[in-house]
Amino acid sequence: MHEYSFVRDAQKVGFRWQRVHCYNDKGNEVGFFDYDIQAPGWITLQKLFVVKAFRGNGIASLLIKHFLELSFYKLHANYVSVYIAPREKGISVNGLIKLHQKHGFDITDRKLSEAKASLKLQAFLDNNK
Repeated sequence: MHEYSFVRDAQKVGFRWQRVHCYNDKGNEVGFFDYDIQAPGWITLQKLFVVKAFRGNGIASLLIKHFLELSFYKLHANYVSVYIAPREKGISVNGLIKLHQKHGFDITDRKLSEAKASLKLQAFLDNNK
C-alpha cells in the first residue's frame, strides 16, 4: 500500500476553490482535491465541509480518508459531503457506491451525471483507527 500525502501549499483555483494535490511515496501526483476555501466560515453553522474529488474512483477512497482526518482535526467539521465529478458511463456513481461500502457514506444524491455522499466524521474515525 502506498503512502499518500497532501501538499501544504495548495493553490487557489478560481474564486472560491483551492486545489490540494496528492502524491504517492514515489513523488508522482495521483490525484487532487478542489475544496471550498470559504467552507471554514460556515462549518461553525452547518458543520459541513464540501470536497470535490477528481481523477477516478479507485484512488478516491484513499484520498478521502486522509482528507476526512485533516478536515476533522484541523477544521473541526462534523460532517463531510463528497462530490465525485461526472464521468462517462456512470463511473462516478460506481465510485460513490464503493465509498459507501468501504467507509459508510450516506448517499444523498445518485445520478448518472454526478454523485454526492455525506459521512459523519466521528463514526468514520472511530471505525478506521
